[in-house]
Amino acid sequence: MKAIPTHDGAKFRKPHHLGLDSSHLTGDEFAAAFKASEMGRVIDAANSHVFETDVNDIPDDPYYTQRHRNSWRDSLSLVISHEFLLWRRDRFRLKARLVQSTVMGLVVGTVFYKQANDPVSGVGVLYQSLLFIALGRVPFILPQIDNRDIVYKHQDANFYPSWVFVAGSSIANLPSSILDILLYGVVVFFLTGMAYNDGATILNFFIFLLLILLSAYATGAVFSVFSASLKDRSSAMGVVICAILVMVVFSGFTVQPDVIPP
Repeated sequence: MKAIPTHDGAKFRKPHHLGLDSSHLTGDEFAAAFKASEMGRVIDAANSHVFETDVNDIPDDPYYTQRHRNSWRDSLSLVISHEFLLWRRDRFRLKARLVQSTVMGLVVGTVFYKQANDPVSGVGVLYQSLLFIALGRVPFILPQIDNRDIVYKHQDANFYPSWVFVAGSSIANLPSSILDILLYGVVVFFLTGMAYNDGATILNFFIFLLLILLSAYATGAVFSVFSASLKDRSSAMGVVICAILVMVVFSGFTVQPDVIPP
């Protein structure tokens, strides 16, 4: 059928020398010609056989009976590779996130410049860092909602178990979180004076980075639950904002614990 609009389509026209017009064959004439061809006869012969309908004849072989053909290790490796490839291809969002982390690190570092020794300012640095990390996980919700149809299609086709996709997506997001934490955490740690406090060691630096990394990871996991369980974008975003509001109110910084009513 692809040859009809080309020069080869002339052989599909009715022969004019037989007294027929030179128009193309009709749909029924095409079907009849195909049935008369060699491939058409092979298909008719195959369809004429009687198929067995007894399901008991299916062999008890894992090749035919197991739900997922790949092992969980192979499935996990494929999901991680796929998610990491999508993250690496989205260069615009990656560059924007890197610039945002650097700029926010400079802003927080200059606002609390060498004030980490003060208890209130020190808690303020930690609060601002965790708030920035939480808000930075919000944009990841929208792509997760958009990709749910693809995930459902893969699960219906038995590509991988659900837990493999969740674990693979979480592991694939680790490089993005590490880049955010390194750019933001290094700038904040040195500008706010944490590196020059009494008793400051290199271990404190890595503990600080580890804390905000775990916070970013945990916040992203919680938000992923909302993106997987809620109906649409607006519902997910509304619940996420409410969750951030609850975390802000009960963080102990915006409202002091001794002021909160029983």
